Amino acid sequence: MAPKIQLGIQEAIEKFDRNSVADRRKKAEQERLEIVKRFPIANWPKMAVEDYALGQKDSENTFCRWMEFRSMTIAGIRGGSAMKHMLFKRKAKEGWYFEKTYNTLQEAWDALRAGFVEALEYAQAGQWEQIDGVTAIYNGPALRMKTIYVYFP
Repeated sequence: MAPKIQLGIQEAIEKFDRNSVADRRKKAEQERLEIVKRFPIANWPKMAVEDYALGQKDSENTFCRWMEFRSMTIAGIRGGSAMKHMLFKRKAKEGWYFEKTYNTLQEAWDALRAGFVEALEYAQAGQWEQIDGVTAIYNGPALRMKTIYVYFP
């Protein structure tokens, strides 16, 4: 059996055929634009938890549903624990999940929403290195970075 030949990164870049992923890029852009349309960046400061969180009676069109399940072409964050969303209505037991540093759902949601707003403002200003320092959304790196990409590709 012939040995596998591994390309160096520069050679792989030079040989990559962008046309081979054109359909995927187009679909990913359609998903991204649909999220931006449904959840405009200007609405984040006043977004209701019901528009964000999974696990509610009617959460088919929440932000988190779109990010985890309806935009897989952009980047997959599906599966694993719902904790990646940092706040959600529990299925297995009563109530909501949010970090123990908050006393109430409203307190948790206010902080989380403010964290996303702050991160989006940093992105708008091109201060990318500041985003990881936003404490309220630190424990959701996949969602945090996919969100930033959706609004600032």
